[in-house]
Amino acid sequence: MKKLFLLLTAITLTISVNAQELTYRNIFSGVQQNGVRQQHWQVQNMMSGDALGFYQSGRALVRSGLYSLSLGIGFAAIELAIRNEVGFTTISGGVLAVAGTIGVFIGQNRIRHAVQLHNTGTNNPVVYQMDFGLTESGGLGLTLRF
Repeated sequence: MKKLFLLLTAITLTISVNAQELTYRNIFSGVQQNGVRQQHWQVQNMMSGDALGFYQSGRALVRSGLYSLSLGIGFAAIELAIRNEVGFTTISGGVLAVAGTIGVFIGQNRIRHAVQLHNTGTNNPVVYQMDFGLTESGGLGLTLRF
């Protein structure tokens, strides 16, 4: 009888929540979770705080860098195809292409840093513990620890 009473007074429910780790290799494979590429809105929903800020700024830098790179190559190619000589448009196209490449590299580093920040936060699992039992005065008690 005493064992049954002790069993009923100490019911504990423990829930452990572990977030999945993310990986990032390059702009073509994107941010992945368990080998599956995630959409940018899914990644933004998973991240928070500084990691989200680094991810958003890195993504913006990569996109603007790719636009700049494409535009620069286009300017240079058009002038070389039409005039067959190097002029101001070719030089400015080269400058745009170099600036775009730098933007892509900086953006990729920010995304990698955001993923690293996110993963360091996911290594600390959140544990919720709920205890249900009898109090010293004979009442019912419920505690939630986290």
